[in-house]
Amino acid sequence: MLSSIPAKRAAQLAAHREGRDSAWSRGLVETMPIAWAEKLLERWRGRRALNSAGANLEHLNRCRAINAAHHAGVPADANDGRICQEAAELARDTSRRLDHIDRIAAVELADREPEQRERLLMLGRTLEAMHWLGLRQVQAGFMRHASRSIPAALKRLGCERWWRAVLRGLHARAVESTARAIGLVHKRAGCYVSDDTLKRRQGQRARNARALESVRAVNEHGQDYTLAELAAKGPANREIRRHELMTRIAGFELIAKECGHAAYFVTVTCPSRMHAWRTKAGQSWAVGENPRHDGTLPDAAQAYLCQQWRRFRAAADRAGLDLYGFRIAEPNHDATPHWHALLFFPETAVPRGRRQPGRPREAYRVMVRLLRRYFLHNDSANERGARRHRCKVERIDWQRGSAAGYIAKYVAKNIDGYKVEKDLYGNDTLTSSQRVDAWASTWRIRQFQQIGGAPVGVWRELRRLHPEQAAASAVVAFGLDAANLTAMAQESASEPMQRYTAANGWAGYVMLQGGHRPKRGSLRLKVLRESTGELGRYGEAMPPRAVGVVTAETVREIVPAFGIVKAYPQTRQVRREVESERATWLIVPGGFVEQARQRLKGSQAGGAAARPWSPVNNCTRPAPLFAPSVERIKKRGRWHRWKSRAGGLKEGNDHAEIPPP
Repeated sequence: MLSSIPAKRAAQLAAHREGRDSAWSRGLVETMPIAWAEKLLERWRGRRALNSAGANLEHLNRCRAINAAHHAGVPADANDGRICQEAAELARDTSRRLDHIDRIAAVELADREPEQRERLLMLGRTLEAMHWLGLRQVQAGFMRHASRSIPAALKRLGCERWWRAVLRGLHARAVESTARAIGLVHKRAGCYVSDDTLKRRQGQRARNARALESVRAVNEHGQDYTLAELAAKGPANREIRRHELMTRIAGFELIAKECGHAAYFVTVTCPSRMHAWRTKAGQSWAVGENPRHDGTLPDAAQAYLCQQWRRFRAAADRAGLDLYGFRIAEPNHDATPHWHALLFFPETAVPRGRRQPGRPREAYRVMVRLLRRYFLHNDSANERGARRHRCKVERIDWQRGSAAGYIAKYVAKNIDGYKVEKDLYGNDTLTSSQRVDAWASTWRIRQFQQIGGAPVGVWRELRRLHPEQAAASAVVAFGLDAANLTAMAQESASEPMQRYTAANGWAGYVMLQGGHRPKRGSLRLKVLRESTGELGRYGEAMPPRAVGVVTAETVREIVPAFGIVKAYPQTRQVRREVESERATWLIVPGGFVEQARQRLKGSQAGGAAARPWSPVNNCTRPAPLFAPSVERIKKRGRWHRWKSRAGGLKEGNDHAEIPPP
């Protein structure tokens, strides 16, 4: 009789805990769609039977994102129209709250000094904003902007466009995290992303396309294009983006072959605890929930890979590994990211950071040891399949094929599916590439990143220069020659010849800048940037804009004799700034093109004197004793198009012949 009392008490406590946990779990999902709530509760009940504390923690993490969107005023099943409506209401509500603070301050702080009154007013507005945003659980974006400029951050709170962007991102990640948790994101349901997220991304791209088609850009030369036509001329065009990536990869390969470096293809993945779904053993078509999953979302998994890569890169630099190449981030079927990297480096590595150089070691073994240290042994190294899947290294055999050809399918699969029929899971690559694009957009994951080499921004600026500006400097001339090989490649008939010619251009540019691992401070060519003094929508100074390239050279010259002092040689540093060809664009609605042209003509006629066609001033003047340390080479103000080395360039203003800048 007495022994049964503790058993009954334990049963009562267990029933009480179960009822309390059940009410708590239902409270977390009460604002969600019924189908989602039932899926989440079913999963929680199944996991709670094994581990109640772990199940409660996982359930809380899964519901946190979707509840954050609900607190911000966006229901889980909201469409884009509802999000825009909520953004407008939040902007008006925030403005009213801040105006109320201003009215209170005008009365309470009337006797204070102006400077003190302004500071207290700013403090009151900031505290009110943080309190109200904390209730909405969206204070992270505000704090990021407030760390740079508090007045600009407060102006954002009254802007409908800013709220629209915040709510769209919050809603997209909340919906996708829940869809991933309830089993709507894996290879047997929606590969990489859920179908709802794919439709949302397609709708977003369609809205953007309509907006670009409805607006035209007019320049001082009389040219006018839609913004869609201008966007199609740059890296926003998927085909151009793929061509540029393959050009840079093939250029690195040419450098590696010329220098006798080795090439390796590396794949690193996240630990099992970050994967929500797994393929069942022996059944490649079947998937099941991963019992080790701890609720990690894809953006957190990407942050983990980035952190481990930073540690690996620092250790590799200390070990003397001169790595260069590219890395590609792509999703597993359950949206967990993994990385592919094409790495080139010398065969031997000499450790750095010591008083005396270390003993040369085989670079391959050093790289594998470091990869395993930071991507395998750091987290759950003994779990099943970790050694086989977490870190893979494969050497590229130059006799069997090229490194660029090996990685080409990964580039195409993540951009437009060019010449790749099926992905790893048997899906059409055109649809698969759209899903990958939606995945990267939703979780804000950078897909492609260059490792080592020279910056691509300078290379793009070189392609904007006029060939006549090559006389500014030998370095600029070599850079122009390398950059324009790409333009010549576009005229080639065969695709292999196009890739080879463009790759040679990129390889030549990289070697001009100092090789495959140049220091940023020692680059021979850099982007020339200038501040315009303009203010943005929120009162912040606009960042400096690229206007050309700049190079610094050492000039040796003879100082002429004067008086009793004989002529003598001296050296000095000369900074040469070369402006790139850019037009002044005026963005107008489709029906106001002629008015925009007249406005641009009027501003030219009524403003300062127009720039002469020739850069040379023919007026006679005495030669200065010392030339200036900064030389500015102005832009020519006319577009050109390279045909070939022999044919030279073609000038003109005809729309059919001249691509927009």
